[in-house]
Amino acid sequence: MFLKSAYFPGFEFFTKKTCIHNYYPARVLTKLDIKEMELSGITIFYGNNGSGKSTLLNLISEKINASRQTRFFKDEEWVVGPGGGSLHKLFDECVDVINLTLELGENGKPIELPYHRKMITSDDIFKQLDSKKEFNQNVVKKTDEVNKEGKQLLKEGYYYRGMQDFERLRDYNTMRSSPKRYIASKVSSKKAQYSNGETAIRYYMDMIENDGIYLLDEPENCLSPLFQLELRDLILSSQKYCNCQFIIATHSPFFLSLEGAKVYNLDKEPVVSQDWYTLENSVVWYNFFKAYENLFENKEEESLNDLPILTDKEFDELMETLAEMKCTNEFIGIVRGNEEYLSKVFYLLKKYPDLEEMDLRAELGLIH
Repeated sequence: MFLKSAYFPGFEFFTKKTCIHNYYPARVLTKLDIKEMELSGITIFYGNNGSGKSTLLNLISEKINASRQTRFFKDEEWVVGPGGGSLHKLFDECVDVINLTLELGENGKPIELPYHRKMITSDDIFKQLDSKKEFNQNVVKKTDEVNKEGKQLLKEGYYYRGMQDFERLRDYNTMRSSPKRYIASKVSSKKAQYSNGETAIRYYMDMIENDGIYLLDEPENCLSPLFQLELRDLILSSQKYCNCQFIIATHSPFFLSLEGAKVYNLDKEPVVSQDWYTLENSVVWYNFFKAYENLFENKEEESLNDLPILTDKEFDELMETLAEMKCTNEFIGIVRGNEEYLSKVFYLLKKYPDLEEMDLRAELGLIH
């Protein structure tokens, strides 16, 4: 871990500076009044839209001079200083008064910031998607142009007066023997395009390297739940084994529940550290799924009542399995005589191969 804590000046500091607390981003810090934050290997800023999550990330990012692919908008309002004699760019001024403390090394001195310091936002992902689409569109356009040029070349024929015409002769022969090869020699290949989620995951995997500080702004954007879990595992592994520190702005329960994460609730005044499962968003999700709990719990039971009839091969396989299990002839006879039982037992043994005859009888309702 590299960063140990962060100090943000609050209401008292800014109200002494001629009402600049009314301007962005000072008004965010004034509202939050967070003072000093202890940082961990994974620190999370939680809050609803407009709570200031991204603002804190941007301030820290600028303070540590983190690289970023997409520039963010700094409010261009300039504030008149005392007596109307000076102008200030407030965002940069707020960055100046933030104080970050570093972890101490074995020698008792603050360690240096790592080389890899990156701010990653959803805008970066969209930019990546757009650039690939634009590149591929240009490839298609160029392909059409080259194809037309090649056809025109065949129509006109070739002439060879000396080495200055060698390239034209070579193109003519290539186009005549293989138009596809001719086009490939003139046009770049398309870049592989993936879904938004796949593109995002690949981007994070490329960007997150060993020994680094990574600030992630709402990484759940563009990611389905499965991809969020994949990124969650990448973050955990990178933090545990690759000496990476993460500061994340999110309201996704998949990231809020990261093991060992310190979560700050920016919706509270003053800001407090809070267990992820007590946060409003987490409780909303819990209550939503709790209301439909019976549907999830009955899913397997319902599926057992609507199974396909076994093929001859599956039937023979099931009979062999029941014989190997040393099931009683009575039970085997009951199962053989009922298509529904055949399918249920076959399905159950595929999913739970350690089941015994009494378990199967209970599942089929033969034990009361």
